[in-house]
Amino acid sequence: MNGNGLFDSEDTTGLVGVTIQLYTDPNGDGDPSDGVVVQTTTTTTGGAYSFTSVPPGTYVVVETDPPGYLSTADVASANDNRIPLNLTGGQNSTGNNFLDTQLGSVAGSVWTDANGNGVKDAGETTGVADVTISLYTDPNGDGDPSDGVLAQTTTTARAALTALPRSGRGPTWWSKPT
Repeated sequence: MNGNGLFDSEDTTGLVGVTIQLYTDPNGDGDPSDGVVVQTTTTTTGGAYSFTSVPPGTYVVVETDPPGYLSTADVASANDNRIPLNLTGGQNSTGNNFLDTQLGSVAGSVWTDANGNGVKDAGETTGVADVTISLYTDPNGDGDPSDGVLAQTTTTARAALTALPRSGRGPTWWSKPT
């Protein structure tokens, strides 16, 4: 829910209709590319899914992020929408969870501050074209992009409006034109 990649107490809203597939994993490397799809399902109310009557073996559970969402974590070590499993006879493997966050957007404008007072006054409507706006992740939320990574850039158009999808990786920061 908050996009931090952790299973927090507020992460209670499961996503309905997410595609989950169970692949065989013949060489046990956690990569489904060498296996075949055994079962496919979609999540139900609360984001629940299950595969039944699964024989013993090595498998990979794979989630496909729904449109407008970004994966932030899964219970396996890598955030790759894959959870490797090794099932023995009669074993039930539970807690194979994925975390996704909904994408948002960042928008604003760049205008000419005719009187230089740092305030967009009435009459100051001239947009500034060709200004590069950069969106950085800000992992610790301090407003300093030096500890983050560049997520996206865009250039203002004649109307000077910009729009960038939210990165989904915690707080974001964008640079002011100089």
